[in-house]
Amino acid sequence: MGKLFFIIFFASLGLNLSAQSLEIEYRVRVNKNSVITTTETRYYLKIKGQVSTYYNTLEDSLSQYIYAPHATTSYRAKAGFLVAKLDDHHSTCILERIYFKDYSSHSVIFNELINGRKLVHIKESYPLFDWKLLPNRDTIILGYPCQRAVAEFRGRTYVACFSPTLYPFGGPWKFEGLPGLILQVQSEDNYFIINPVKITLNANIDTIENPHAGKETLSWEAYVEATKADLQQSLKKMKAMSAAGDDGGIKIVDSIEDMGIGELSFRK
Repeated sequence: MGKLFFIIFFASLGLNLSAQSLEIEYRVRVNKNSVITTTETRYYLKIKGQVSTYYNTLEDSLSQYIYAPHATTSYRAKAGFLVAKLDDHHSTCILERIYFKDYSSHSVIFNELINGRKLVHIKESYPLFDWKLLPNRDTIILGYPCQRAVAEFRGRTYVACFSPTLYPFGGPWKFEGLPGLILQVQSEDNYFIINPVKITLNANIDTIENPHAGKETLSWEAYVEATKADLQQSLKKMKAMSAAGDDGGIKIVDSIEDMGIGELSFRK
């Protein structure tokens, strides 16, 4: 009888929590290999019922580049993103990213750029992460007790801290799949770090709509192929402008996710 009560109690707790709304402000840092393009910016997670959005704004479009104090004013480019000049040798694209998760369909839809030129929308299905729970230790984040888990994902190993007392599921970016809300994530190589700075319980959140509704979506595999095809076109242009005997190549070396493309090269 006690066991049955235990199961029903926690099932009811999960239902009650998921009927609430929650907002978390995160500080997100990406330590790029090209140091001047390193960013530290704010993201916001809003979760209500069975849906959530995780997004940044363009308010700190330039100040997020903490090692580029002399970056020039960004200007709006076509296709809904910004372009900023960080110094005489580095320019970058700035995108207002929005991740929409529908937990009832186990999916996430988000916007992304193909090599900084073309805006596309991508849809992925969960589960994406094979989490392994780590031994218990005292981990308190913003006053909430958390458990830890580890997973490998597209070239990096991540340690996440999650709190079952906050919400029965949810998390920033693509992170998902733990029995509680993911509050903090850090890759073991310190390339990608997500820390919460503020939690608002019972937040006044309107109905969360899918901001990508009506947009054509690509699968992750199709996005990778489109990225590779675009790189191959750039490689052809490089080869056409090269002298006989020259060689060259293109390789993606500064991305959160390893797309498995590898180096593309030519010899003329």
